[in-house]
Amino acid sequence: RVDLVISELRNRRADAFRILQFMDVNPKIQSPLLVLTNLYRPSDRKLLKKRGAVGFFDKLKTSQDKLITKINEILLA
Repeated sequence: RVDLVISELRNRRADAFRILQFMDVNPKIQSPLLVLTNLYRPSDRKLLKKRGAVGFFDKLKTSQDKLITKINEILLA
């Protein structure tokens, strides 16, 4: 069982969109997904949240403390 997935928005091998698509077709594999990126469009963020991502963080603007707080929030829920 995977407690949390953290993914780059865009990655050649397995980006956030592919991970969510994989989870859609594999109902036994359901984990919260946090997305980290510095390259995004507002429509990406909206679509990812609609598809189930639990957080979206700009790597250049998000402090380590804020990210750790969100991770703890998810894991302790």
